[in-house]
Amino acid sequence: TVTAFRHHELVMSTTNPLWNRLIGMEDLLDTTGGAYAFSPTRDSMQELAWVFEPYRHARMSGVIDMKDAATFTSIVNDVELRILEYVAGKARKIPLDTRYKLLNRSKTFWMIEEVGAYGKFGAIVDGAEALVIVRRRPDGRYTYSLWRKSPWMPFQQSDLYAPLNEFEGEIAKNDPWGGGDMNGGSCRVNGSSKSPDALFSFIISQEERWLAIE
Repeated sequence: TVTAFRHHELVMSTTNPLWNRLIGMEDLLDTTGGAYAFSPTRDSMQELAWVFEPYRHARMSGVIDMKDAATFTSIVNDVELRILEYVAGKARKIPLDTRYKLLNRSKTFWMIEEVGAYGKFGAIVDGAEALVIVRRRPDGRYTYSLWRKSPWMPFQQSDLYAPLNEFEGEIAKNDPWGGGDMNGGSCRVNGSSKSPDALFSFIISQEERWLAIE
């Protein structure tokens, strides 16, 4: 969006096929929470991986959790430069690192830790239909991301947020768990104080309630 505003001449017509492809693929990936069935070996996916590498690196390293304005500006500017190279036909390619560590699993959920920047994608390719993604923060807390494959699964992800906020306690009062019905996660600023084991046990208790109702 920032690039489109700064370089509006790129989007005033639909004659640039590379721009159209970039926007089209990103739209499909955003809509599905990164789960659209693009092959990780596809050239265009490897080009997108290169375009957004500065953001992925910041997220995986935990830098993004520091909420530093200058760092965020630098990430946006770096990605913008790569987008401009991409639409000029000068994109590079990097392989998607889809490695992940499976920490726990229930009837519905997989809890994973991403080893590679596209570990979530790897778990989905392997058959995961609902994910709890764990990332340890520099401050010792955790960032959790929630994802589910379909709105027709036997639970509503949005029904998790209120119980999770109650479970989280004090730090969630002004910075709650939240999101939509396909993607969500823990407190954006404070993270979560709950360990992966404790969190997964709580989610399983909610899952058992859903399955009993079903």
